[in-house]
Amino acid sequence: MRAGLVRNIFVTHLHGDHLYGLPGMVMSILGRRDILSGLGEKPLNVYGPQGIRSFLRMALGVASFRMPTKSALKINELIWPKEFGPQSLRNRHRSASTYWNHSIKRLPFELPGRDINAVKDSEGRFTYQVTQDDAVVEKAPKSKRKMRRDGVGTVVAAPVLHTVPTLAYCITENKSSQRFDKEKLLQLGIPTDGREEVRALFQKWTAGEKGMWDGKEILVEEVVQEGRQPRRMCVVGDTYDADGATHIAKDVDVLVHEATLMAASTHTARSRGHSSTIGATKFAKKVGARRLILNHASVSYSERKMRAMEMEARAMLGGNKAYVARDLSIFSVPTKVEDNEDFTFRRFVGFADTREFKDPSGNPFSGDFEVGEEDDAEGISEDEFDVLKADDVSEETEDEETPMLVDIEDQPVLRDEIERQNAIFTEQIRQNVMTA
Repeated sequence: MRAGLVRNIFVTHLHGDHLYGLPGMVMSILGRRDILSGLGEKPLNVYGPQGIRSFLRMALGVASFRMPTKSALKINELIWPKEFGPQSLRNRHRSASTYWNHSIKRLPFELPGRDINAVKDSEGRFTYQVTQDDAVVEKAPKSKRKMRRDGVGTVVAAPVLHTVPTLAYCITENKSSQRFDKEKLLQLGIPTDGREEVRALFQKWTAGEKGMWDGKEILVEEVVQEGRQPRRMCVVGDTYDADGATHIAKDVDVLVHEATLMAASTHTARSRGHSSTIGATKFAKKVGARRLILNHASVSYSERKMRAMEMEARAMLGGNKAYVARDLSIFSVPTKVEDNEDFTFRRFVGFADTREFKDPSGNPFSGDFEVGEEDDAEGISEDEFDVLKADDVSEETEDEETPMLVDIEDQPVLRDEIERQNAIFTEQIRQNVMTA
């Protein structure tokens, strides 16, 4: 997706590893939107916890960022529910409100944003109605042959527990475009060859209006095929307890949940406000997620350790339903029709996925683990991991003796490819310096 087409950025929480790259991203997107004809007049929306507005105003203001003529920015804050979470956490969040509410002058190119409060239901669950329908992405052009809904869907959010106010976001796409059903049209005696007398009729249906044919009123629902069922995805921010988002994540097609450490280090992870593979898989089971993507793995983990983490999560969840995200991983969310054991859900990109690696056997990242019969279906109970045992091994200690999965010296093809890519990059840098 091109940067200039981005209309919304959703921030889970205000820790540096999730935040410090945001000002540069905003500047790049706004610059590109101005170049793309007609898009610059539509604002870029940023959503995040209280404090995101002050942060962006300060960062972009101090940098003296010169906004392209037509571009605009909206910064929307999701107000933290005062009665959510344990009392100790509420007090900490309340004391931080001095920074959240600090008044910093609005940027010259900034439009007024929204303050979004969570709605509490009868069961004590909090939900933010963030945005929906055509507010999510650029409006798609309407076709004469199929019904489109503008936008991609609806985004809601819910609070989860971490060391700072943190949000989980869930997106549900609109029902897919509906095509005219040729058989239904012919049964009603309506020509389908595009002749002049029926064009006005199709235009009315495309606009969602009723049409008249042969003295009979015909609704658009009577002449279109049923669209595919919408897909749903939930992204949970850093958390040691995501139960606050259970209601919005129910039966999602894909759940993205952090797992900083493996099961044996669950106590360490929770003490730092994070989850392990146990917390992530337990929540995935609770909400009935069809697939689980684990992210935020410890930076000390080698590729071998990441694979072990993936196998551990699959054993607990059952089947090949859990995946660990690496840098540059791409995940394709299947439709209900496409979803089966043969669907390629994940692939890797980067230096090891270039044209030179047409043979999958030469790509060390092309393969995927398969869970054996002993690990399938029922999975492994949480008690088997004994996560709170006294001899809890930290990830740093264990990784010291963990070899890397790929030794470049033993992979001459891979080594040559890395050297080739480095040479190309060096030459690009040299040319940029000469032309500057």
